[in-house]
Amino acid sequence: MVNSLLAFARLIFLPTAVLLGACAGGKATKIEERDLGKIAGKHLVTTVGDPMFTVMAPGGAAMPLSDLAEADTAGGQQVEVRNVMDPAIRIGIRLADYLESEHAMVLGSKGIVAIDRTVESLAEKLLSMSGEVDYILDVRTKIWEVRPVSAYANKYFVAYAAKIRLIDAGKQKIIAEGVCKSMKPVTEKSASLQRLRRDNGARLKSELNALENHCIGVARRDILSL
Repeated sequence: MVNSLLAFARLIFLPTAVLLGACAGGKATKIEERDLGKIAGKHLVTTVGDPMFTVMAPGGAAMPLSDLAEADTAGGQQVEVRNVMDPAIRIGIRLADYLESEHAMVLGSKGIVAIDRTVESLAEKLLSMSGEVDYILDVRTKIWEVRPVSAYANKYFVAYAAKIRLIDAGKQKIIAEGVCKSMKPVTEKSASLQRLRRDNGARLKSELNALENHCIGVARRDILSL
């Protein structure tokens, strides 16, 4: 089991969004019609947090990828972990593109990493960096873990949750927000760690891409009126 976890951890991650499973929207506050009429022509930036992707072993022990060994001693194979990109970055960029095309917003910087959590501190920081910030699309990854499926030995799924907020920077007010989450273990069709990493992670990246698109769809429908 340890060797399997190490093998998965050394999968080459390309700079793409990484999610796996099924995504559903939680309770959301949708942007109101009166606010839709105000955002056209306004400047928008996107922000994210700084999450850690972990691999969870049976029994609950979570290990960040950065803390795992660099060599697969069982198979004699060594693959470097190059990059694990926060899924929130691409989710935010895609949603910002839709806000530009469908609501005529003007896009500024995308994917700014900001540890500020409160609306007030986030707005003040960005306004101090640039005067052209009218709205902030903040997409925060809350949970991002590879977890074992308890009912099936050697099967794994990715648990993911993100909070999405559209913030009026000047008024320091949230005008739309909601949650996209995937916490559901799948079935015996779930993949083993070895299957997820085969062919440079083709299965993993395919499943992640499908969930990312679903999450974006939830946000468009339930939060941003896109």
